[in-house]
Amino acid sequence: MSCVLPPEVSLTLLDVLHARLLPVLEGVTDWSRPWTHPAQGRTYTLDTLLAMYDWHGRHHVRHITALREQEGW
Repeated sequence: MSCVLPPEVSLTLLDVLHARLLPVLEGVTDWSRPWTHPAQGRTYTLDTLLAMYDWHGRHHVRHITALREQEGW
């Protein structure tokens, strides 16, 4: 089963996520604080998690940009 939605749906989700995430991040006072991933059991610092989130978003943008170029959009 395939479900194709307009890109605006994903963009709206990201806008809402960032609206909720920004006040949390602005309240962080200790970026070296550890956090343990519940499924992996691996511990990260908050600054590392933020850097990973940044990388992940840029990675998706590169995929989208490459697809746009490939398809001529």
